This record gives sequence, C-alpha cells and structure tokens, in this order.
Amino acid sequence: MKDQDGDKIARRALLALFATGAGMLIAGCGLVKSYAPFRYRLTVEIATPQGLRTGSCVIEVTAGEVGTTLGGASAEARGEAVAVDIAPGQTLFVLLRSDASYGWAAGIMSGVTPKANDLSIPREERFRARIDAVRANHKLNVVPRWFAPRNDVDAPVTGYPIMVRFRDTRDPKTVELVDPDNLAISFGPGVTLRRITVQLTDDPVTTGIDKRLGWLPHHRGQLVSATKDDPENVRKLSNVTEGDFSMGIFQ
Repeated sequence: MKDQDGDKIARRALLALFATGAGMLIAGCGLVKSYAPFRYRLTVEIATPQGLRTGSCVIEVTAGEVGTTLGGASAEARGEAVAVDIAPGQTLFVLLRSDASYGWAAGIMSGVTPKANDLSIPREERFRARIDAVRANHKLNVVPRWFAPRNDVDAPVTGYPIMVRFRDTRDPKTVELVDPDNLAISFGPGVTLRRITVQLTDDPVTTGIDKRLGWLPHHRGQLVSATKDDPENVRKLSNVTEGDFSMGIFQ
C-alpha cells in the first residue's frame, strides 16, 4: 500500500509540474539531472470588428530531474508575456502563469503533448520520455480552454493563462483582469479570443516588454489594482507580480 500511495503522490506531482504547467523546483530538493532547453512560440489570436489581431513571444524551457525519495521534476521558463494590440491604446497582456499554475509557461508544451503524460511508462523512465515526447511535437498545438481531469484531480483545469489590461500602461495600479471568455467587456463589442497556440521553434527568446511597461524592470511584488469598486478583480490579481510578465530577463 505504501508503494501505491507513493506512486500516487508522485503522479500528482508530475501532473502539477507538467500537465497543468507548474514548473517550479520542488522545495528542498537538489537538481540531479538537467536536459538541454527547448523553445516554443506562444501565439494569441484575437478577432475584432476591424480584423484579426495577433501577438506572440518565444519562451525557453529548461527542465531537470530532482532528487527525492519519490522522484520529481522541475522546469523553468525564460521569456515574456504576449502583448496583443487590439486598438489604439488598448492592449491585451497574456501572462506566463494561469490561475492553476505559477509555472504555466514552463509546462504548457507538455500539457498539449499527449504522449508526454503516459503513466504506463516506468516511473524511472517517465521524465525522459516526457521530454522526448515534447521535443518530437513539432506541430502547431491549439491550447485547450480546459484540460480534462486526470488521476486524482477531480475537476477540469484551465488551459489558459491569466490575461490583463491596463487603463494606463504607465501605471501598474490601473491593471484589470480580463475574462478570456468575454473579451468584449474589456475591449468592446465583437472582440473575441480566437485561439492560443504553441509550437516548437529555434527562434531566439523574445524580449522588449519593458518598452511597453516602463515600470516593469523596477517593480517588485504583487500588482495592486486601484479598481476598488471591483473586489473580485482585486482578489484575483493579488498574486500577480512582475514575474508573470517577464521571467529570467531582468536580473
């Protein structure tokens, strides 16, 4: 029974790390094996009455195995959020994390690669097989709105990252949460999310978001919204920090 329980915990950890995109080093565990990084292009397509608007960025992921009694994994992303210019003065920012995972950007390629989550593979070989499956996935992958429940996760997990806008990009306190299922509330009638895609690439990591958000390189800690009349917006943004806009770029 102990082995079964341990395997169940390990499966849950791997699911959290990759299928839903949580790419953090397990606390207190050392990296024992690393893999060469891979890069992918994240593209967001928005339909508007004036035509299709798109934005994209290239993100690099470095993954490795960590030393625990149950086995484990880590993945770290380097890159920046996607900015989509919908209309003059109106920009949608698609962040590097989701409501379900701080490490969405590190794990989404694994999440959209079916063979990357094959639990029939022996546990000691599972992580390498996961990486190999991702590296072989060269197709254009559409990110699902929801991931189906897996293992002991009872409910679907969002496939979409957090999206925000700023009433004034010069002021981080004007940040507002954007509903991916109802962009019209934030950007006007006829504006809808068409799709989000990810695809492996050899292109360099994208930088330059600081040209849009001049305060970003110097900001530390959570973004505090000044929209006091919307407590739900304030609550959901309470964990969003500068690291969700840029990872591994500003040191």
